Amino acid sequence: MTLAKTLPLAGIAALTAFASAACTSTLTGDEFAAEAPLVVSGSPLKSVSYVADYAQEGALPFTCEVKLRSDGMIRRNYTWSEAEEPRTVSIVVNGPRTAKIDAAGTVSELKDSSADMAKFFARLILAPSSVVASADRSVMNGSDGHARYVYWLDVSGAPGVSSCSVTADPSSRLWTSFQATSDDSFEVYSTFPEYQTVGDVMFPSRIVSTTGGAPVRCTLRDVEINPELPDALFELPDKQD
Repeated sequence: MTLAKTLPLAGIAALTAFASAACTSTLTGDEFAAEAPLVVSGSPLKSVSYVADYAQEGALPFTCEVKLRSDGMIRRNYTWSEAEEPRTVSIVVNGPRTAKIDAAGTVSELKDSSADMAKFFARLILAPSSVVASADRSVMNGSDGHARYVYWLDVSGAPGVSSCSVTADPSSRLWTSFQATSDDSFEVYSTFPEYQTVGDVMFPSRIVSTTGGAPVRCTLRDVEINPELPDALFELPDKQD
């Protein structure tokens, strides 16, 4: 997979997996947020900052610095090397617009972000009850014989996403897997094999994602919970020629 194809995946890969089971009960968004949030925290999540290192066989490794706010603001700074030369690009989501900004601050793309899957998943991390109107829960046994809850999420508020489901451990509330499919049948399947403790928060430390090819392995580090993320981080300049 080329870097050009891998970069869009990075905004999704830090948040994905697969589950299939019969649905037996219905939950409200608030119940889902309390029962199976991706990030288990004893206090409300307002923002998060972390660094993700990505590696995939046959593709250039790269690093993505991610800053998210619960109001849907997102900034992703990608760094990689080509011919020993460092390269950087930023993707910023601010309200209804998304911009791609190069190292010189030039905007190469400025477009509508209403159907941006990364924006949907960012809100699913920080404020799941605002994204998930309902979810169906059932019990399945994982490969290790432990019970898993399966949640089918309502994606009516996420243009571009056709289906989304997660599995979570009923005792720890930690996600074990997640699947998302876009309207054009692009599917991402991820598992969460490890978590880290940041203060009193449980946050994923490793994520393995597949889209039908070689797995994309993501290691998360330098996690900050509820950091101050000023508006200036998400300012979008006008598109430049």
